[in-house]
Amino acid sequence: MKNTLICLFTLLQTAFLFAQGISLDTTFSGDGKILTQSTQWNGLAKNSVLQPDGKLVVSGSKVSTEKTTLTRYNIDGSVDSSLQIPIFTPYIQTFCIQSDGKIVGATDKGLIRWHSNGSIDSTFTSGPIAALIDCDHLEITALPDDKLVACGIILNPHDGFYVARYLPNGQLDSSFAQNGIFKYHPSNADLAFSVKCQPNGKIIAAGCSYFPSSSPIALFGLTPEGVLDANFGDNGVVYDTALGHGEGYNLVLQPDGKMLMVGYGYVQGNSVACVARYLPNGQRDLTFGTEGAVQIPSMDRITGVCLRSNGNIVINGSSYVGLVGAIVQFNPDGTPDLSFGPDGVFLTDPIEEVGSTMGIHFSEPNLITLVNRVKDPQTNYSVLGLSRYILASSTSGAPLLTDFQANWSVYPNPATTQCTLHFNLQTAGKIQLELYDLKGNLCKTLLQERLFSAGEHFETLPLDPAWSAGTYVLAIALDGKPLRHLAMFKL
Repeated sequence: MKNTLICLFTLLQTAFLFAQGISLDTTFSGDGKILTQSTQWNGLAKNSVLQPDGKLVVSGSKVSTEKTTLTRYNIDGSVDSSLQIPIFTPYIQTFCIQSDGKIVGATDKGLIRWHSNGSIDSTFTSGPIAALIDCDHLEITALPDDKLVACGIILNPHDGFYVARYLPNGQLDSSFAQNGIFKYHPSNADLAFSVKCQPNGKIIAAGCSYFPSSSPIALFGLTPEGVLDANFGDNGVVYDTALGHGEGYNLVLQPDGKMLMVGYGYVQGNSVACVARYLPNGQRDLTFGTEGAVQIPSMDRITGVCLRSNGNIVINGSSYVGLVGAIVQFNPDGTPDLSFGPDGVFLTDPIEEVGSTMGIHFSEPNLITLVNRVKDPQTNYSVLGLSRYILASSTSGAPLLTDFQANWSVYPNPATTQCTLHFNLQTAGKIQLELYDLKGNLCKTLLQERLFSAGEHFETLPLDPAWSAGTYVLAIALDGKPLRHLAMFKL
């Protein structure tokens, strides 16, 4: 039997939705989804912000044009017409919203600030900055004192990054670094994709470094004065070589000062999504995950991350099961929250390509909004797609979960000649196991409707030496119904 990836994904998502207490929120645009008429120039740029009132603001360029704008969506998914920003040429690469509701956008013509209704704020006087002309602006953050911090990649030459701090009026803060701009481009190429500020005024940037023999995830710490912080990592720099080659796409600060970094690292030649937590001094937090990090073999990378008020961590990324989005919830200690889905993972919708997952926003008590780049089936244009999910709650306040979801794992993973499937059954049932490659081709039926008794089982699964190294999908059915899928890596 041969299935396409779309069929495989459809079965997988149907099984998950049936079993889990999570579903699309139909109060959001009628079916939980919106296809915008905008796209995004750079998947690394932060292009969406959730306002405190629950409204979502998204930046992007109109398809087939070079002009950009901002759109604000009401809680029900309708466009908020009170924000009127005309389509114009300076490209809004990234933006943030200040505490007073004003919106600040970073463009190739400098910073622009709008009032919450979209009118230009004439008290804000930033203009083109010669030192930042050849830069991509990837994130801008508003500080409690109304100053602004931005980071991006230096394009000419393409070997470094910048961090800039602005005064509340839009002018560069001359007390920071060199005339308001910190540039870092050592002999190796260091890049920063995300920037956050600690309550003490110190600045942390996350990205990667490219050495001749490796390219580790990297963190950079700056003092409030804009110099590398000698008390952070090794003289202001952390090269996290334990995660192998990789990139740190996004960074979020916890209330206790710890830092969460999400991105990917390489394991046995495969890109594997990862989350790592660091102490304020840049050291790994060994109380999180395994030695301070969590890797998710069924996902290739993570681009978005947010914190819940209970300390749980929710991330947005892409799955190895075809080009599919995935969201994961972790407990504060880095263990997957199995009440969220199998292994803590819930698959969402097909995406355009790897790296097309962008933003994730959590609204208490139980709403998750995603911003991903997808294909519009009507026009075939690459557009930004919005989707919102609602978590159903049991009487204990946790999303619903069946016993079957929490008790399936395969090890070792990666494996060479064989692996073991470990599972528990609440009642006796017939199990069918099918192994697929990522093109949707059936490689082998490993178990054919075999009856297992209730209880714990360990089933050895042989791997054919003729199968090429790579990623495979183990499809599990119980009593003739799709139950779940596991990603497997063969060396």
